[in-house]
Amino acid sequence: MLFRSKLFDKLVVNFIKHFIIFWVSVKIVEILTLTSIISRTILLISSIYFLFWLLQFDKKKELNNYIKNTVLARKLLNYYLKLVAIFTLINIISIVFGYMVFAIYIGALTVKITLLVIFLYLLNPLFKRFIQLTFEDKYLKTKNFIYGNKDAILKITFKVINILTYIVFIFSVLEILTIKKPFMTWVNSIFYYQILIGSISFSLWSITLFIIIIILSTFLSKVIQLFLKEEVLMKANLGRGFPETISMLVRYLIIAIGYFLAITSLGFEMSQLTIIFGALSVGIGFGLQNIFNNLVSGLILIFSRPIRIDDTIEINNMIGNVNSIGIRSSNVRTTD
Repeated sequence: MLFRSKLFDKLVVNFIKHFIIFWVSVKIVEILTLTSIISRTILLISSIYFLFWLLQFDKKKELNNYIKNTVLARKLLNYYLKLVAIFTLINIISIVFGYMVFAIYIGALTVKITLLVIFLYLLNPLFKRFIQLTFEDKYLKTKNFIYGNKDAILKITFKVINILTYIVFIFSVLEILTIKKPFMTWVNSIFYYQILIGSISFSLWSITLFIIIIILSTFLSKVIQLFLKEEVLMKANLGRGFPETISMLVRYLIIAIGYFLAITSLGFEMSQLTIIFGALSVGIGFGLQNIFNNLVSGLILIFSRPIRIDDTIEINNMIGNVNSIGIRSSNVRTTD
C-alpha cells in the first residue's frame, strides 16, 4: 500500500490539523470585508504559520522513511509540498502589498489542492482494502487460478490503483488551476504530430499505442494460458501434456494477433508489411538461422510430441525430467 505506517498516519493527522487552521482563516476572510485590517492580519498570520509548518513538515525524516516503497509516491509528495509552499509564499506577498482578492484566490487554490490530496490519501487504501476483502470470498477460494495467484494479482491491482490515483491527482490539479484544456491541446499537438520517413508516416501516439498493445497482449496471453491450464483443461481429463500444449498454443496465438495489431496501429499498409516481412526473411536466411531452427524444432516438439512434460530423457549421458516445452526453448531438470 502507498501509506502503511502508524507513525506516518500520525504525521498526516498532525498535518490535517494545521491545514484546518489555514482553511478556517481563509473562510473567515471570505466572509469579512477583504480590505479590512482584521482580514489582512488573520490571513497573513495563518499563511505565515502554514508556510512555516509546511517547511518543517518537509524536513521530517520520518516522512521519507515511511514513503519509500515507490519513487513516484515520494516525488509526488515532494511536488505537492513545494507547490503548496510556493502558493502560500505568493499568498503572503499578495497580502503584504494589498492584493487581497488575488491572495484569497491563491488561498482557495491551496485549500482545494490539499483537500484533493487528503481525499486521495483516504480513498487509495480504501480501494485496496476492498480488493483484499474480495479475495476472502468463499467462491473465489475454490478457484485455484485466482486464489492460487492471489499475491501476484494483488500486487498488480495495487500498482494499477496507485497509477490511477496519480492520474486523478494530476488531472484534478490541472482542472483546479483551469489549465487542463490548454494542457491537453499541447499534449495532443505533440502526440499526433506526424513523423515522415520516406513513404511511412507515424506519430508519437501510434508508437505509444504500439507499446501498449504489445504489453497488453503479452500480459493477457500469460493470464489466459494460466486460466486454461489450471481451470479448464485440467478438468477435461486430457492426456498428459495436452493441457500445457493447448494453453501454450493459445498463448502464442494471442501474442501473434497482438503483434499484428500493434504493427497495424503504426499505420503500415499491407504492401509495406510485405516489404518488412521480406526483409525479415532475408535476415533469417543470413543471420538468424539458429534462432529460426530452434523455433521450428520447438513446433515439432509441440505438435508431434515425441517427448512430453514429466518425461525422463537422456541427453549426452545426462538424465533429467522435462519441466516445460516451448517454441523457443525447453527446460530439463537433471537429477544431479
